[in-house]
Amino acid sequence: MKTETLSAVGETDLVSSYTYDTAGRPKTRTLPGNLTTTIQYTPYDIYHASDYRIQNTTTFPGGGTKTELLYRDGRTHSVTGTAVPDSVTTYVYDPVSGNLKTTQTTAGQTATTEADWLGRTLNAVAATWGDGITPGSRTTTNIYNTRGQLTSQKTTSGAEQLGLAHLYEYDPNGFGWLYREALDSNGNGI
Repeated sequence: MKTETLSAVGETDLVSSYTYDTAGRPKTRTLPGNLTTTIQYTPYDIYHASDYRIQNTTTFPGGGTKTELLYRDGRTHSVTGTAVPDSVTTYVYDPVSGNLKTTQTTAGQTATTEADWLGRTLNAVAATWGDGITPGSRTTTNIYNTRGQLTSQKTTSGAEQLGLAHLYEYDPNGFGWLYREALDSNGNGI
């Protein structure tokens, strides 16, 4: 068990305590006022038989819960409970480009991210309110140079561009430092 004490002269000490399991993972956290959060982990030898996922359940002060199903590599599959909106995440690799497409659906809203093999975000699509009747989406597109540096970022909603694209230029001597940042006011990308 570890404790953390916050104190000031003439004031009541505020003590927080933490316990950990044998793997060193947080097990309980007790904050001042005896507000305790507990986390239960699925033992490593007990996986969900059909898909080999690990389940962690967190109980918050007041009794609210959050249950996470994780893939063995630690990526989130789903989150449910009384203290959080339900969400499901899927991961799909494009067989041609090798890009990873991550789709997360939370409370009926879907967000999608596409990343290249270096983990750089190429596109991010998020749900929006649209016109108030029909849901819309907002897409942020990033473009990188051959050195992997972000050179352009634009945001669109459908076919309409939202604001001006951001342009980035790097040190011409090859040190990789951000040299210039500008808004593409004439839309020519330079």
